[in-house]
Amino acid sequence: MIHEETGFVVDARRDAELAHRIIELLSDEPKRRAMGAAARRHVTARFSASIPPKPLLDWLAEG
Repeated sequence: MIHEETGFVVDARRDAELAHRIIELLSDEPKRRAMGAAARRHVTARFSASIPPKPLLDWLAEG
């Protein structure tokens, strides 16, 4: 998560801030679409379904 680029980092205990960010995204379609596209680019550039992350593999090996 990149704050204000791919989404918002909000302390879930701060109800007013959380509500403000939700309303902000609901009322601003261009921002919502831009953040969604940026988030997709961020994830696809850094993660791959064909190569699981090492911590996950280690955790699975322990079980």
